[in-house]
Amino acid sequence: PDTEESKMALVEELKRRARGSIGARNYPEAEVLYSKAIDTCNNEEERNNSKDLAVLLTNRSLARYSLHKLEGSVQDAQRATKLDPTYVKAYWRLGQGLVAQEHYTEALAAYQTAANLEPQNKALRKEIELTELKRLKQEQQPTTTTTNGSESSARSKENNKATSATKQSSTIKESRHTGTAEMDNDVVQFTASEAVRGYKIVDGKKTSYFHREISEEEKRLIGDIAPKKIEQEENVNVSSAPVVEGTSAWNTAGTWEEKDVTQWATDTLRAALLATTYTLPAAATAVHNQTTLRASIPKVPKLSGHASVATVRGKRRYIYEFAITLDWELPLSNDNNNKVCRGSLTFPDVDCTGEYEISDYSVHPDSPPEARHLLEQYIQNNGLRNEITNTLKNWVKLFEATYSI
Repeated sequence: PDTEESKMALVEELKRRARGSIGARNYPEAEVLYSKAIDTCNNEEERNNSKDLAVLLTNRSLARYSLHKLEGSVQDAQRATKLDPTYVKAYWRLGQGLVAQEHYTEALAAYQTAANLEPQNKALRKEIELTELKRLKQEQQPTTTTTNGSESSARSKENNKATSATKQSSTIKESRHTGTAEMDNDVVQFTASEAVRGYKIVDGKKTSYFHREISEEEKRLIGDIAPKKIEQEENVNVSSAPVVEGTSAWNTAGTWEEKDVTQWATDTLRAALLATTYTLPAAATAVHNQTTLRASIPKVPKLSGHASVATVRGKRRYIYEFAITLDWELPLSNDNNNKVCRGSLTFPDVDCTGEYEISDYSVHPDSPPEARHLLEQYIQNNGLRNEITNTLKNWVKLFEATYSI
């Protein structure tokens, strides 16, 4: 692609296909698709798309982690954290990769950074606790062995070799006249090593102890198993298989069928977000001498992405990924004195993983400064943010219920 628009269209198409591969757990294909998208974005890195590139790197880190390419997964996550130091999911993937490599101290540092960015995330706190236990267990494991134990093991091996040589030599009789070695009758036709491996004589032939002779009665029961030529039947009516509902005519096996529902998803998700509100508790409203303070979302300036429903061997998969920026506002009084707090929230990666992190939180400069503590508690960390998360989860349920048939 030569133009900026064509490059962005290519990246969106690669992301769409990669999401389908992740949904089908085809991680090798997902890695290739995300790599192509990253290569396209790398050439445009100076054009302020570092956050989008961080999302792509984090998703490829997941694909490589699932393929046990731990070194590449960690490198992708580390690069993502440098491009966007506020992206919580990048630190999460970095911690996962480091734990798999048993680098627990570095993993704890990555998880702790994510926890500092998102203090209310219970899943992060649980990962920190589990990683700390693994680190303590690793420190308690012995790392050295005693010299006496090694010498004892070596001495035992030498004794076994000597015993084996003695047993082997006992089966050979030296001939005084010819000077040649003759084997005992029970191991005739074998070398010394073949007798140990487990051979036997059947009808004068040397064979393995796993060999089993079939009796005449058994041969009669089995019958003739010789290959036979299949004759072609004449006048055979060949009819096409019926097309199953929900599949294309070319896909009668139902291996993969995908339907684009992006327009429906965009419309319903936007409507659900615009209807989201949060009423602050009484303790917060009393400070401003108001009976009710309610935060709302008046506008969703950005809602871009893709949604589709795929049928994979008879099973439905619901695939979606959106980047969302929404405007919020919180009036501090019920009259018209223009004391209103405004700002925006950005969810860069709303997808099938169900992890909805905030990458950008901003407050308009005209917002009253005395309300900053309310905004941090009831907009950024809890309150309205929790309501938005619940809206997204309920929308996913609506998505699945609408296209379940």
